[in-house]
Amino acid sequence: MRTVRLSKWPPLRASNGGVCAICRCRDDGFGVLTTDRRPSVAWACNKHVHLVKKALLMNRKIYDAIERGALEDAGAEAGQFLDAIGETDLAALSTKDYGTFCEVMIDAFGKSLQARLESSDTPF
Repeated sequence: MRTVRLSKWPPLRASNGGVCAICRCRDDGFGVLTTDRRPSVAWACNKHVHLVKKALLMNRKIYDAIERGALEDAGAEAGQFLDAIGETDLAALSTKDYGTFCEVMIDAFGKSLQARLESSDTPF
């Protein structure tokens, strides 16, 4: 595993199965170095590496509002899935349907967050 040494801070390590800072899916080993307080790396998948820097430099309140909107979009899409299968009680879902519900929610979150970040005019 490759490491990077930055002065007094512990070494930063290459991603070994982390998650994308944008969509929360598996990262592809792309990282953006952050140096706010303590150096760290924000990891990204191939689809979202172009948005990591923008997200990291964005005002936290603005990013939180964008993220909250993406969560609401994901919840709405997951709700549409439940409506389509005719079930609203998560405890009554089959293992397969529950897995699909989770996939729909996570995928919708990533797509919405990407779209919202791309359309945001916050400079970086």
